[in-house]
Amino acid sequence: MKSLFTILALVLSLVAGSVLAAQGQNPLVAPTQKAATFPNVAGPIASGPGQVQDLPPTVNSQGMVSRPPGASPMPLNFGTSNLSIAGTSGFRRMTKAERELNQKVRKFLAEVKQADDSQAEAAATKNLRETLVKLFDERMKHREKEIESLKKRLQELQSKNNARKNKRDEIVDLKLKSMVNEAKGFGF
Repeated sequence: MKSLFTILALVLSLVAGSVLAAQGQNPLVAPTQKAATFPNVAGPIASGPGQVQDLPPTVNSQGMVSRPPGASPMPLNFGTSNLSIAGTSGFRRMTKAERELNQKVRKFLAEVKQADDSQAEAAATKNLRETLVKLFDERMKHREKEIESLKKRLQELQSKNNARKNKRDEIVDLKLKSMVNEAKGFGF
C-alpha cells in the first residue's frame, strides 16, 4: 500500500511539472523564487539563494557568442570549444598558467586599444602576440594529453568489445534463461 502511495505521489508530481511547463513556468523553480530570464538563454534560470550564476555562453541567431549579464568573462578560444570528450564534466578547467596568460592577454589588448602612438601600439601588439603563442602552446599540451587519454580509452573499449564477441553465446544463453524464467514467474 505504501508503494502505491509513492507511485501516486510521483505521478502527481510529474503531471504538475508538465502543467507548469505547459504554462511557461519552470517546474524546478519554487513559486517564491525569482526567475531571471535572459534574451539569449533558452528559458528562465533560477536566481534564488545558493544558485550558480556563472552561465555558459550562448550563440545568437547571427552566430555571435555572448554571455548573460553578470556572467564571468569568456576565456579566449582558438576556434575549438573547451569541451572534454574523455571527461564526464563536459568542460576542462583552465590551469593556473592559462588563467595568468588570459589576464596578460587582456592587459596587452587594453594597451593596444589605449596606445597613443604607433611605437607603443607596436610594442603592445608584440607582447600580445608572444602571450597568445604561449597560451596556444599551453592549450596544445592539454589537447595532446586528452588525445592520449582517448587512445587509451579506445583500447580499453576495443578489448571489452572483443571479450564480449568471444563470449557471445554465453551472454545470449544467460539472457535467454533470464527472460524465460521471468516469463514463467520465477524472476527475482
